Amino acid sequence: SKDPLAKIHALWTLEGLQAISPEVIASGTSAEDPRVVAEAVRVAETVAGSDASDQVLDVLKNVTHDGNVHVKRQLASTLGQFGPAGVKQLAELIKDDSKDKLLIDLAISGTADEEANLFAALPEGHAARNLLIEVLVKRNQGDEIEKLLASLSSSSEFKAVAKSAVTNRRTPLVISLLDLAAVDSTDKGSREAIIKGLIDGGKKKGFKKLPVKEMHPLLAMEKAPDGISSAGVKDVTKLFDLGSGEEVVYLKTEADKEQYKLGETHYQRICLGCHQIHGKGQQFLAPPLVDS
Repeated sequence: SKDPLAKIHALWTLEGLQAISPEVIASGTSAEDPRVVAEAVRVAETVAGSDASDQVLDVLKNVTHDGNVHVKRQLASTLGQFGPAGVKQLAELIKDDSKDKLLIDLAISGTADEEANLFAALPEGHAARNLLIEVLVKRNQGDEIEKLLASLSSSSEFKAVAKSAVTNRRTPLVISLLDLAAVDSTDKGSREAIIKGLIDGGKKKGFKKLPVKEMHPLLAMEKAPDGISSAGVKDVTKLFDLGSGEEVVYLKTEADKEQYKLGETHYQRICLGCHQIHGKGQQFLAPPLVDS
């Protein structure tokens, strides 16, 4: 057909018939109309992780957006779902676009559990890196956190990780950052950034001290390492509830746990669409539930 709308309908009809193949995607992405190309890229998501995944990714690698924002943004939404190889292509796609906030948001939200790889693949100073830090710290997976810490390349990133660790109450990560600040191999700027980030995290409204059994050695030093002031050490010390060692447990009975699961189910079905998974809501639509 010469009708772009007919082509789009055909693509999704084939998807409904489970008849999407690398050849179909190649046909759609070679169309003249960028709307058809964008839809073909979107349809390609349905075969991510299948036996045809690698072949389809090779097709997407050759898609040129020619400056068309719709095609480029759809590629940003899609490539991250094709594993490490797709993330590598995604990083190439967005590496020179730090100012397109929607493009970056689409890239991050479309990256399925590959945020650590995307972070490592992007150049230092890219706007997406600080946003990816927040995602990774919130998810709090040990292997991802280790990879993140090994990939940090600037003081601003050390500060972002430290702040996010405190605001998300990731006590083990906070301790790991203090370990980094205490060793001689960590440069002065990174040490200072870690301390500033931790302090900034503690300024969040409603912040509650982090439970620890014993104070970190860095905070007990008579003289802090180069790059950390005595005032900074004192302020970081205030972030901890010394001697507690355990998070407060509110779900004490089986009935409490069942009630919690029920509430979680209701939130996911009814509330999440507007208040979002993070509970911060959406402007003009739903107020934040966090700290309310």
